Amino acid sequence: MPIIEVKVIQGRDRAVLGAAAKEIAKAAAKALDAPLDTVRVHVVEVAPDLWAVGDRLKSE
Repeated sequence: MPIIEVKVIQGRDRAVLGAAAKEIAKAAAKALDAPLDTVRVHVVEVAPDLWAVGDRLKSE
């Protein structure tokens, strides 16, 4: 059972995240030759003030 976790910065529309999760699941099922109903996709939203690139927070 493939389990995929996608981390994104908060702020995207939930419908967009849901559509992305579905497409990621389909792509994983195809790439891994796994039944689609065994693929799990978990989207985690992270606050911009808790996400850093180098020494800069995304909220800066």
